[in-house]
Amino acid sequence: MIFLHCAGYLIHGGNPDVNRLEAGNRLSASERVKEARRKRRVITVRKMLSAALLMCTVALLSALSMAAVSAQPNKPLRCEMEMTVFWTTPPHWEGTVTGDIVGSIIVTEGTPSFPGKTEHFAETFVITTVGGDTIEGFDEGVWSFKTFFWVANGRVTDATGRWAYLVGSQVQEIGTTTPFPAEEVTGYGRMTIVYG
Repeated sequence: MIFLHCAGYLIHGGNPDVNRLEAGNRLSASERVKEARRKRRVITVRKMLSAALLMCTVALLSALSMAAVSAQPNKPLRCEMEMTVFWTTPPHWEGTVTGDIVGSIIVTEGTPSFPGKTEHFAETFVITTVGGDTIEGFDEGVWSFKTFFWVANGRVTDATGRWAYLVGSQVQEIGTTTPFPAEEVTGYGRMTIVYG
């Protein structure tokens, strides 16, 4: 009997009420009623705590998933560009963008300056996505007639549809062209749009 009492004490972590119940069920009728009520209260409290914990977990996971969804627009958008120049007045480039944005692009040149073997340019661009939305902006940059490398920085000035949040975002471009002067010049580059 002592061995059973000690084993019960170890198994139930030293809870004297549980040990008393297992040691011969020596409780009076009123003590058993009190014990049953206490157990119901403990079960009720455990259920309420479990429900509260579950609700907190769901709320936390919802908040985290909303933060992840709302953070996605902050991710830089990267697009590959391929364009061909058209020697109209003013000259402009037409081509395609692929990557995070897919569609066509038209870049219209402003009045350039030519210090040394470079062209300093200002231009506007309009991207028309495959969904029909538009992203418009400007950039200013430098194109080298020696390396045919160009770099430009600018901003998104207008956007529609799902891209409307890009207004005010920074635009960075980098690329190369086929040799110039030539009748046909093709440019290959990357455009990065940084939200914010």
